[in-house]
Amino acid sequence: MSTSVRFHAAAVQELLNQLHERFFHVLTRINVELPPTACTSRTLAFDTDVFMLASAIDPQYGFCWLQDHPGAADVKDGLRHRITGIIYD
Repeated sequence: MSTSVRFHAAAVQELLNQLHERFFHVLTRINVELPPTACTSRTLAFDTDVFMLASAIDPQYGFCWLQDHPGAADVKDGLRHRITGIIYD
């Protein structure tokens, strides 16, 4: 959406930069490709698999978040197998 916005492009870009900065670790754990300018100075503590596990074991949510994942089908399948492997080990 950042490429199609007509107004307030600077605000949209800053919001996107803040999301990349704050959620850097969780985005890298789920294999979302980030721009090289993304930094980790104010990142939250998302450096464990507990957040992926929590969403996966919720019966109402499960792996629905993978539908919006920007990666290819094999990346999504790899994430699903990694998470279920952790759950069943």
